[in-house]
Amino acid sequence: MITLYKTYLYIIFISVSLFMSNAAVGQTWKFKVFLDEQEIGEHTFQVASFNNKKHVKISAEFDVYFLFINAYSYRHDNYEVWNDQCLQSVRSKTSDNGEELYVHADNHGEKLSINTVSGQYKAEGCVKTFAYWDPDFLNSQNLLNVQTGELMPVTFEKLGEETIMVRNKLTAAMHYRLTTDEFIIDLWYSKSNEWLALNSTTSSGATLRYQIQ
Repeated sequence: MITLYKTYLYIIFISVSLFMSNAAVGQTWKFKVFLDEQEIGEHTFQVASFNNKKHVKISAEFDVYFLFINAYSYRHDNYEVWNDQCLQSVRSKTSDNGEELYVHADNHGEKLSINTVSGQYKAEGCVKTFAYWDPDFLNSQNLLNVQTGELMPVTFEKLGEETIMVRNKLTAAMHYRLTTDEFIIDLWYSKSNEWLALNSTTSSGATLRYQIQ
């Protein structure tokens, strides 16, 4: 069953890639990702609007090396469809250092049906993901983790304006902190609300840092 489901997801992602390549792309965020000072990969977010909906394609690829040995590998592909500010569907697959995960979600009326490796459940109301690219998500109280399928309570704190380096230029940015029971993420946005940067601390105490390209 899992093999068939993985094949189904693969077909979806191939179709989505072809579809997005022919669509008018609204905006793309491409980040180099660092673990402390080591560059470990890239994370890309592509957003396009067509058919009166917002379509989001996300891909991440990380590899952490220690003494020339690949100590950690991460791959993530995700495709989301949004209607206004609410999530309509998700198709994601993740390989987290060998652990295979997926999230398959669809909106049915006022409920989002969510299927994962661990099982399935329904979430009521307007569900959002960790949509860093959309500053409106900073008003959320719960967010869907598209790696695990867990609906997570979140809080946000506005920490004030700072000056950070963006594309080799000092830039004024507003600093926000996102907190869950499991992790803390710091985010920076420009005065025009463009997502500029992300920092987080791993369970081992290392700093995960996103540098926009």
